[in-house]
Amino acid sequence: MLKTIKDYLKNNKSYSISLLIMIIISVFIIRMPLINGFTYEFAFIVNIILLLLYPFAFKYIYKLNLYKSSVFLIIPVIIQLFTIKNSCDPFKGVFFYLLIPVTTLFLIYNLLKFIKKHQLKKYYLIILLSLLGELYLLFSEPQIFFYNSFWGYFQGSLYDIDFSISWPLMWLSVFKIINGVILYKINYISSSQKKIIKKEKIIIAFLIISSIVIYLNQSSLGLVSTHQSLQKTLGGHYKTKHFNIYYANTYKIRKKIKLLATEHEMRLSQLEKMYNIRWKTKIDSYIFESGEQKKQLMGAGNTLISKPWLEEIYINYSGSFPQSHLKHELSHIIASKFSNRWLHIPMKFGIIPQMGIVEGFAVSSEDDIGELTLFEKMAILKKINKFPPLEKMVSFEGFWGYNSYFSYQTVGGFLKFLRIKYGVKKLKKLYKKESFKLAYNKNILQLKDEYLSFLDNIEINNKYIPKIKHNFSQKSVFKRVCPHDILEIKEEAQKLMRNRGFEQGIKYGEKLLKLEPDNINHKIYLAQLSIKYKKYKNALSYLNNITTDSESENQSIMKLKADILWLNHNEEKSLKLYKNLIKLNIPRHLYRGIYIKIQALNNENIKNMIENYLLKRKSIGSYLYYFNNIKLDEISENIVNYLYGRYYYNYENYKEAIFYFSRISTTLPYSFNIEILKMQISSYFFMQKYEKSINYTKKLLNISKTQGIKNFSNSWKLYNQYFGSKIKK
Repeated sequence: MLKTIKDYLKNNKSYSISLLIMIIISVFIIRMPLINGFTYEFAFIVNIILLLLYPFAFKYIYKLNLYKSSVFLIIPVIIQLFTIKNSCDPFKGVFFYLLIPVTTLFLIYNLLKFIKKHQLKKYYLIILLSLLGELYLLFSEPQIFFYNSFWGYFQGSLYDIDFSISWPLMWLSVFKIINGVILYKINYISSSQKKIIKKEKIIIAFLIISSIVIYLNQSSLGLVSTHQSLQKTLGGHYKTKHFNIYYANTYKIRKKIKLLATEHEMRLSQLEKMYNIRWKTKIDSYIFESGEQKKQLMGAGNTLISKPWLEEIYINYSGSFPQSHLKHELSHIIASKFSNRWLHIPMKFGIIPQMGIVEGFAVSSEDDIGELTLFEKMAILKKINKFPPLEKMVSFEGFWGYNSYFSYQTVGGFLKFLRIKYGVKKLKKLYKKESFKLAYNKNILQLKDEYLSFLDNIEINNKYIPKIKHNFSQKSVFKRVCPHDILEIKEEAQKLMRNRGFEQGIKYGEKLLKLEPDNINHKIYLAQLSIKYKKYKNALSYLNNITTDSESENQSIMKLKADILWLNHNEEKSLKLYKNLIKLNIPRHLYRGIYIKIQALNNENIKNMIENYLLKRKSIGSYLYYFNNIKLDEISENIVNYLYGRYYYNYENYKEAIFYFSRISTTLPYSFNIEILKMQISSYFFMQKYEKSINYTKKLLNISKTQGIKNFSNSWKLYNQYFGSKIKK
């Protein structure tokens, strides 16, 4: 028996070694949560291993057979079945497996037979040239994905987990099968009779024509994305001094294209001033209607993309001003002038992108106008002992080891500190030299110590600690279980909620909980759905089963329990819970909602409206006549005016919004006054009353208690000045 095994191994040495390598790699990769299970990533990696190992396994042509070949596909599946820990959708995973590695095996099996004996160099040359062709498209065209007959489907952005079985992937599989059959038929006719050969040639001709038709229509089938096809599909084009803006030609975007175009020029002007440069060439900006459209047309969904070497940016239309992350993406283009690398970004050894420096630079250039500044967030992380090892995070592998929010914000704050302390010139030098030592004459540990000392002097409001602790505790996409399935289920559930399909939505919520039973957010989500479906006992059951140390999550649970008590006509207990909650360190947006509910429960005149609007999410428009004909106390009248002002503001009826805001006295708490002033500033801006808007920025600055609000006020003052100067011209 042993002799037989030894003889087999001796005679099948390359095959046995290849199988052993496949087993070792399969055992190793399933340790990663993202790959443990039948997922796209699992299919993609198996495809790569198969592509590289397969010809070595069948080094001699007489050993090549389909049965032995199939073992390379079966082994990873068996190992997965014995070790699988998650509950990802197996059917979708099986489809990915069939469409990617299985079709690849069929193609390369016939390709090797066609190449004939001892021609491995030709095989590896073919797949190498095929890969180089895809890399050239990634370099020269908008797409960040590729569909390749050998290398499979590469989705592009690591942060876009929203994808599933698509028509382009199915077309790729059809293309591979057709080409595999062509090679099989050619191999077959070489040993066939003349009568059979004639018939087979007709079939081959038909298949070749089919293959050519698919190849020539790659763009329309979604297999490639070129500048020409993308510009044609989007349909809109607007030129400015420094930009060619290609936009989705929808009514909403057409309506605001001049605003968008001026914002592009404003952002470029700000970056020119910040980095002391003059931009001379034109930048191409592509604006998509949605993440879904961008995903379909060039590969990146909700991830915004820039290609500095092409001087191009790709963003989603957010419907707001300022446009989300426009300045961030333009920062990448500006920074391209500071790097000598072929991709115009810092690259270790000229090959590996230094994403910590690349993204940190862009984040450090953004307007810091959030509720908390970058430095305040980082100071909180330091205080709660969650500050990460910066020296690792600036590296390629370290950057991807954290969730995107954590990585971007942390490195962005650090580089912003360096820019403020040491100036722009040295930051530009860092981008060029790719070394902190060469740029600052100090290593990163020394600079980190300086940064941490700086953060010790930043004032912290303790009420934001729970929120920051929660935001910075999310897992990296590589450490998450079934992220594609979870996102798809969430999207389906949200569609049902929009159509008031709450009962069906609960079923989707249960699916989420099955995939991630310890995820508290899923239980909170199910409670919210149950409330909308008026299943209050079920909602309380979900909430009572949650155990968490997170203050932020406990506040959300407490708020939902109070809502349920109100809806269940237990208003006294609800009011008590709201009052306990408002005493805690809660964020401003939560404070405003709780304050309004407390006032409503103490005032019958507005209780019904608040219950319908804030709890049952019904429109408040029908109450307008009612409130115009009754006498309200001052606080209730202020709340009503605030809610109507915000209602009209959200519907872009800025004139009406201003009318209701102007009727509010100063008796509302500080949090309301801040939000009202912000909406007044932007309302006057959109009405092109720039001087009035500037006056309100001054009012906001006068009552500001935090740096974030001061930054907001100063930034909007600059927006008004820039747009005002353009209108005068």
